[in-house]
Amino acid sequence: MSELPPETSAERPPSKSARKREGLALQKLAETLLALPAKQLAAVPLSDLLRKALADSRTVTQHEARRRQLQYLGKLMRDVDSAAILDALADFEHRNRHFRRHLDQIDTLCTQLCADGDPAIEALLADHPGLERQQLRQLVRNAKGVTDPQAAARRKLFDYVRLHLI
Repeated sequence: MSELPPETSAERPPSKSARKREGLALQKLAETLLALPAKQLAAVPLSDLLRKALADSRTVTQHEARRRQLQYLGKLMRDVDSAAILDALADFEHRNRHFRRHLDQIDTLCTQLCADGDPAIEALLADHPGLERQQLRQLVRNAKGVTDPQAAARRKLFDYVRLHLI
């Protein structure tokens, strides 16, 4: 009787459970790609077939048909470089976090302008001489009495500061 050499883990194919987990992960990645706006999706490195399938999937709304379409997308995703896609998605997330942090800083600045008044305006004008003093004072005065951060006067101040500080 001949003995076969013991298999190493490198020679053994992945288990059915591992293949299923990988397929589900690719389906989740496809769902993430479907949720992206068209402009961002265009920047992701995808094959033409996958790009067309994603475009077709956006029109599918029925539950069971959508499930089957996601399975099909998962099958197509096996042939693409998922690492490049994940890198592009991570880049989008990084830019989004940076942009949100910038907007939070501007919101904090607007709150400080409304709370401190002229000293805060003068400090801002010293750092950013391109701002118009009179317009900034008027916007701060209008936004001072507003308690709602979504009010029109507060929004105008926020937009003015955002446009001039970017």
